Amino acid sequence: PGYWVSRVIASSQVNGTAYVTYTGYRHDDFRPFVYKTTDFGKTWTAIHSNLPNEPINVIREHPLNPNVLFVGTELAIYMTIDGGKNWNKMKGNMPTNPVHDFVIHPREHDLVVGTHGRSAWIADVSWMHELTSENVNKSAHLFPVRRKIRWVNNGENDSPYTNFRGESEPAGMPIRYHLKEASASPVKITIYKGERMVYEMEGTKSKGLNEVQWGMVQRTRERNEREKTQVKSQIDRMRGFGMGEDEIANFMGSMDMDYITEEAPYGEYRIVLSVGNQRMETRAEIMRDHWYDN
Repeated sequence: PGYWVSRVIASSQVNGTAYVTYTGYRHDDFRPFVYKTTDFGKTWTAIHSNLPNEPINVIREHPLNPNVLFVGTELAIYMTIDGGKNWNKMKGNMPTNPVHDFVIHPREHDLVVGTHGRSAWIADVSWMHELTSENVNKSAHLFPVRRKIRWVNNGENDSPYTNFRGESEPAGMPIRYHLKEASASPVKITIYKGERMVYEMEGTKSKGLNEVQWGMVQRTRERNEREKTQVKSQIDRMRGFGMGEDEIANFMGSMDMDYITEEAPYGEYRIVLSVGNQRMETRAEIMRDHWYDN
């Protein structure tokens, strides 16, 4: 009684389900207060469980999984994959700062965070609906990969704000997977265009969540072909420019001699994760930057 209701959110997936958060911040009470109803408000259950003593400002439900919830506090963001029984802090490069509001984008399923004093932050949570107890208890699980636009930078700067300091997301396509235990076997990610293998990478073997970035490129020549063509012509050009043999050797040693890559064409791809004898696959798509076409 007497405390602020900081947020009331209805579930977008389950009729009769809603969430309420209170904040005692203005009464020097920093405890978390989160409640859930499944019967249109007749009864309520506390779901703040192991949340730390940080006043809660906002709560949101993942649009594809009602058990995945996010709360924003006066210090951080926390998430749960089991409806509030256990909460974990979302760390990464997120600063310690009051989170006053956030929304999950209805199309991209990005978590767009508004802070007090540290600007806006965006995190891709589109894959987190598969963070279920069933999946994380598997020996390995490959998460869905969101389609990605290959943005074209034309070198122009149309920003009216000269003091703007922002950071874009990586240009690659993130591929995420979960390992129940650290893998003693090789972890490989293979990219296919139809039945043709276009790229492969070594994955990390760590226990828990892992992520690799595919640069949306494909192989064009293997090593032996490169040595016969590209390397020889490159060395000939450098000799023509008057470079000495030591300079040429140092330069070539800094290059990736395994293969040549180029941009992978637009369209759909199969992404295959191999961990020991296990094999999982999902699909991804490279899309065109249509603004640049105009």
